Order: sequence, then C-alpha cells, then structure tokens
Amino acid sequence: MVVLLSLVSVIPLLAVELPPLIDLYGHLGRYAIQTELAVRPQLQPFFTYEWILIGNLGADLVIEALHPFLGLEASVRAVLIGIQMLACGGILAISCEVHGRITPFAVAALPLIYGLPFSYGFINYAFGMALALLAFAFWLRLRRLGGARLAALWLLVAGSPIWVVHTYGWAFLGLLCGAAMIAEVVASRASLAWALGRILPVSRARMSLGEVSANQGDAELSQRGSGARRCQPW
Repeated sequence: MVVLLSLVSVIPLLAVELPPLIDLYGHLGRYAIQTELAVRPQLQPFFTYEWILIGNLGADLVIEALHPFLGLEASVRAVLIGIQMLACGGILAISCEVHGRITPFAVAALPLIYGLPFSYGFINYAFGMALALLAFAFWLRLRRLGGARLAALWLLVAGSPIWVVHTYGWAFLGLLCGAAMIAEVVASRASLAWALGRILPVSRARMSLGEVSANQGDAELSQRGSGARRCQPW
C-alpha cells in the first residue's frame, strides 16, 4: 500500500519533463554552473563555484552524484520525484506508527506535499521536510519498542544529515519529537518538570550541533574575498 500510494503521489511529476515550479529554473541554472562550469567557458569569467558547509545543500549534493549518470535535467527530475516519494512515505509511516495502520486522514494529507513550498520550488526545504517525517517515524518506532536512549541517539545522528539538507527540516524534526513527548506527558498526567527534564537535554544537544555547523559555514564564508560571482544554493 505504501509503495502504491507513493507511486500515485508522483503521477503529476511523471506527466511532465520539468514541472512549472517557480524557483526551479533558478535552481536549474545554479546546478548547471555547479556541474558543468568546467565545460562552459562562456560562464567562467562570471562565475565560480565553491562548496561550503551550510544547512541548505540537499538537492545540490544528490544532483552532484547523479549528474555523471543522468545528465542535468534528468537528475533534477529524479530528485523531485524522489523528494515527493519520501514525503509520501514519511506521512504514511507516521500514520502506521501512531495508529497501527494507514488511516484515511493520512491518505487525505498526501496532496499537501504539493503545497506552497514545493510549488514555489523550494527543493531543499521540501527535501529536508520529507527526511524529517521519515526520521520522526523511525524515532516513534524506537520509542515504541522501548529504546528511549536509542531513540535519543537516533535523533542526534539523523539530525546531522537533515541539517545539511535544509536547516528547517532539522528544526521540524525537533518540533515533531518535542510535540510527541509533550503529548505523552499530557496523556500520562506526569509533571511538567519531569517532562522538561527529558526534553531539554536532547534539545540542547541538537542546538549545539546546529551552532557548530553554522559557525563553521559562517567562518568559511567570512574568509572569502571579493571576486567573480559565486553561486550559493539559497
């Protein structure tokens, strides 16, 4: 059922070569500079491309890997299809973990993966959100199976690559897990102090991870001098 619904969810993308997403074609130009600058001498006087660790690199890294095999436009199309399948899988996986089955409400939520952020072409944002949904579903499973410490470790480990994909995906994962833990406290009528004692240590660790990564990216940016225009994945 999950595979079938995931395939159905990408039918709009299979019907066109490249979907009319507002920011997509700006991204496409940046990907062309990223992957083909060495063979496009007409662009070399105006652009350079330098990799810097920032929380907004998801599709850029995947396209870098796929480009030698698929070319530029096919790589972008594959990434878009993959993002939507991941988002669909994440929604359905959460439904299975919370309710033990795929509910009609989860199916009804699937068209929302084509909401405003994706329609505007915020590819890395959508990528980060999709991965956050999947990571949250696995976190729920670990907690359900009694591995609270393992679940906390998973949150830290999964947060690192999700931050690289997009910072908002990393933040979204934290919000999902925090909200789930607060819901458990409300349901069990436990004290607020006990709840904060469980939530805050993980939150502090996640924030420290984000600050270290962000500071590294800022430091590298500050060391760059002026020169040819640089392509950044904003």
